[in-house]
Amino acid sequence: MNLTTKSNLYFYLSLVTAIWFLLTSYVWTYLANLFISFPVGLMSLGLWYLGRKTGVKSDRFKWPVGIVIAGVITSLISLVLFLIFD
Repeated sequence: MNLTTKSNLYFYLSLVTAIWFLLTSYVWTYLANLFISFPVGLMSLGLWYLGRKTGVKSDRFKWPVGIVIAGVITSLISLVLFLIFD
């Protein structure tokens, strides 16, 4: 497997898991996102790190990190609203 193929694999897996994290990060009912969302978000950051470590320079690796940051913000806002209106 050459470096470009590895980089593509890590990027797309990181992107898919980051989108999963963003779409499930608001689920604080029964603390479900601690088991459903956050492990996938950490996996996304790990795949992002491995993709950046391959040495292939690309600006596309900004996307998964931005999506994970948006997921963390969504999660925190959702937690605050959940605690206020519970």
